[in-house]
Amino acid sequence: VPGRLEAVQQAIDESSQTIQERSNDLQRLFSDRRSNVKQIQEHRSRLATIDQLTKRFELLTRHYRSDLERLEFVSESDYYLSQIGSGHCPVCGNLLEEHTAEQLASEKEKGEGIQEAARKEAQKVRAQLEDLANTMSTLTEEESDLETQINEFELVIRQINQQISENLEPELATAKEEIQQLYDTKNTLRQAQKQQERISL
Repeated sequence: VPGRLEAVQQAIDESSQTIQERSNDLQRLFSDRRSNVKQIQEHRSRLATIDQLTKRFELLTRHYRSDLERLEFVSESDYYLSQIGSGHCPVCGNLLEEHTAEQLASEKEKGEGIQEAARKEAQKVRAQLEDLANTMSTLTEEESDLETQINEFELVIRQINQQISENLEPELATAKEEIQQLYDTKNTLRQAQKQQERISL
């Protein structure tokens, strides 16, 4: 009996060690899973922010394009009005015959000034549109990268869940069942040893 008790105790120690190792592995995987879940939450939060920014920038783009169309219309309208062979001045509306040569030259310069101002303003708007387009392109790239990373995190989580359910949990359950059986065997052997001791007395 003493020899068998030693063997059972050794098996109990080994099973306890296995349970401790598998429990440590399980805690590590739980920690890894929490870390990946946190990363996914942070990435999805950033994706929501990007979505809001993209919508704002799309609206701003439409405003800039509308401004550009308006400026082009102003410039073209001023040009065409200046070409009309009308008896009225396109700048002030008075009869042309009432204008002196100096007045006509001055108003022509005013007309060119309108077109030049519209052209310069249109250049600014086009530059803003280009900046917006670059920013939106950067956001689109970031969005794609975030979605790729989320997919990778989700894959890791699935692998962790699979490792837990298919390997660690069954191993732990088996080890706990074995150690319970070993303790039962140990108790039985101890009772047998006590009986032998009483008999030998």
